[in-house]
Amino acid sequence: MVGNQGQETYLGVIFVSGPDEVRVGEPIEAAAELMYYPLREHDAVVPRTTFTLREGSRIVGYGRVKNVVFPDDAEQIVGRERRERVSHHD
Repeated sequence: MVGNQGQETYLGVIFVSGPDEVRVGEPIEAAAELMYYPLREHDAVVPRTTFTLREGSRIVGYGRVKNVVFPDDAEQIVGRERRERVSHHD
């Protein structure tokens, strides 16, 4: 939030697991990867963060981040400091 205005950041994701078909209104659980990881904007992707899924300007879904898994080489990519900052949001 900035003042009383919501703020959005667009992050590209790729779904790597989940159901093959989804019915409208049916909740699902799926895994996604951040396409351009690591970027400073990815610091906001922490458990319990809400998000919307968009195809162009259309909102096609919404949800909440359940957990975040760093790649095996997260220490080299983002460094210990960022991992510690993110873990404090749990």
